[in-house]
Amino acid sequence: MLPCALSCLSVLGAAGTALLCAGLLLGLAQLLWTLRWMLSRDRASALPLPKGSMGWPFFGETLHWLVQGSRFHSARRERYGTVFKTHLLGRPVVRVSGAENVRTILLGEHRLVRSQWPQSAHILLGSHTLLGAVGEPHRRRRQVLARVFSRAALERYVPRLQGALRREVRAWCAARRPVAVYDAAKALTFRMAARILLGLRLDEAQCAELSRTFEQFVENLFSLPLDVPFSGLRKVLPPSPRPSSWGSLDAPAGHFFLKYILLIY
Repeated sequence: MLPCALSCLSVLGAAGTALLCAGLLLGLAQLLWTLRWMLSRDRASALPLPKGSMGWPFFGETLHWLVQGSRFHSARRERYGTVFKTHLLGRPVVRVSGAENVRTILLGEHRLVRSQWPQSAHILLGSHTLLGAVGEPHRRRRQVLARVFSRAALERYVPRLQGALRREVRAWCAARRPVAVYDAAKALTFRMAARILLGLRLDEAQCAELSRTFEQFVENLFSLPLDVPFSGLRKVLPPSPRPSSWGSLDAPAGHFFLKYILLIY
């Protein structure tokens, strides 16, 4: 009986020691994580950092943000005010709300602040996109794309858009069955974008597969920048089989858009 009691006590003692060590390690990691962001502040500025928390090492407050949703921002705004710091999706973030604060930021782009997307978006989109460009490259690319979506350019798309819409509505009427308007409209929008902007003629199977790939990409664009199994980033990064041809190229439809895209590079 006594050896059994001693054995139980030794197990409890070992478990308590392990928990104590784990708690100390977590506390030390939390302290070093907080210290890191305190030391990385801009020493050229005497202004203090906003109130807030950087959360747990590496994860920051991402898990809280995913679980709480919109309540995450409202709770911290009540606690810290309209400007607070946090750590989301692998990056330190300062959350700003209030009309006057937002106005200052929007009018100060490239002077006071510059736009920056989460690291996962940079990994998936690359550095040569409009979102990844800063300064003069960003200004030049934005000017080029503005011509693509100008009034004159949109007027050139109208006849093709009208034809596609008529054909789609006729197909809905001929089906003689209920139409899931949201899904059908979403598929139609995607198909017209591929046709009008890129000049691709896709059949139903190609359009459905490309649309699924696009939706999966968008759903995981803002995720933790960790390329590990079952992560959002891993779902998008691995290459997947594609048809040998994405349909024929409708040159008149896509030429106008593509020639301006080529100017960016």
